[in-house]
Amino acid sequence: MADSAMQKAIDDAYANGKPVYVIVPDDGAYIFDGTKTTKVPTPPSTSTPTTPTTPTGKVFRVIDYNSIYDALTAAAASGGTVVFPANGQFTIDLNKPLSVAKNVSIQGNGTTIKLVGSGFAAEMLGIRGSNVNIDKLILDGNNLSKCGVNIYENLSNINITNSTIMNYTQGGSYATDLVSGVMIKTGVVNVVLSGNTVKNVRAKNAPAVSRGIMMSSYNGNIAQNVTISNNTITDIYPKDDGDGIYFDSGTVLTNSVVTGNTFERCAKRGIKIASPGVTVSNNHIINSFLNNNQYVASDPAPNIDMFAGISVYANDVTVTGNTIDGVGSFYGGIELSAETTVQRVKILNNSVTMGASANLSGTTGIRVGDISDFEIRANKIVHASIGIWTWQGAVNGVIADNDISDVDYGIQLSTYVTGKPFSNVTLSNNKIQARKTAIVNR
Repeated sequence: MADSAMQKAIDDAYANGKPVYVIVPDDGAYIFDGTKTTKVPTPPSTSTPTTPTTPTGKVFRVIDYNSIYDALTAAAASGGTVVFPANGQFTIDLNKPLSVAKNVSIQGNGTTIKLVGSGFAAEMLGIRGSNVNIDKLILDGNNLSKCGVNIYENLSNINITNSTIMNYTQGGSYATDLVSGVMIKTGVVNVVLSGNTVKNVRAKNAPAVSRGIMMSSYNGNIAQNVTISNNTITDIYPKDDGDGIYFDSGTVLTNSVVTGNTFERCAKRGIKIASPGVTVSNNHIINSFLNNNQYVASDPAPNIDMFAGISVYANDVTVTGNTIDGVGSFYGGIELSAETTVQRVKILNNSVTMGASANLSGTTGIRVGDISDFEIRANKIVHASIGIWTWQGAVNGVIADNDISDVDYGIQLSTYVTGKPFSNVTLSNNKIQARKTAIVNR
């Protein structure tokens, strides 16, 4: 052999018992299969990228294209995976958001994409087809867009994992619009959001509505089979209406799960469930506000640091194993119903603790509105004005095995709302340490 590099590669392959493929400059390409060396046709040059026409499964390296847009367009033609370099840094024009087509995956490898330009965008990245996977991608809206990732209507099989979605707010023509890190529109089925960080989502102007992750029910049925797990959701503002996760109002069972997530500085509440069929389990909601959580448009409860850790306004919801704590106070650590009756709700094995220095005036560990066929069982509540309060109507329920301490009133069954029914509610085996009264009956 004339080429020493080729000879060395063949020798190494022979020693390891493996075939080797070698291109020798000005000579050709060779394959050594462990027995003989065979010259094969030299592949064409790939120095100038072209649009691939290979089947689904093709890899499209962003560095082989003139832009991210070109790589995504190439992948859209046949499906495949768009691969970013490890820890890369890219910018995109806010006037040209990214669009992901069906059967396209994105392997981010820790790359950051930052929105830049003059003006303001409706979204940074739109998922417009089914069977899409995004992993390890950092999407920095640079406070130039009202939405990070927009999952469009009637799609299926969308996975976003191990990614960061941050820095979204109101501006331009969207100065009063809802702000969201991830927006899931109607008719979507089978979504997994896992291991992500969603942070710094802020509405600045009235009505001041922001969501870390939102399932919308606007003009259709809310998404179904959504799993939101092991994410970190922080800095969702303001206090007027800033929620970490929000299932919009609907009537169709969502069959969804919110589990293992961590929330901090979600200014109004960590989780709000207004559609039926959701299980909320093993989340940690941290209230880091202490007399410093500000409203934009109003100040209806100035002494309360957060409205709620978890709010439930729908039927067939289970809230279990969650921890709600921090330095501040909650209007209701867990809040159930307000204007309509909810049915078949279970509140089990949760822990609600308000801060030692928090103002407890008007606070409740578990605050219960109109409800029927419910269980509130084996929860631990520490440091509140009231432990559990059925302040509207309650029918056919069990309040049992709860551990309530450092409160003025343990379980309060009274109401200031006239005409509300109260019947067939069983109290048993509750452990209560109250400064004033353990149980207040109607």
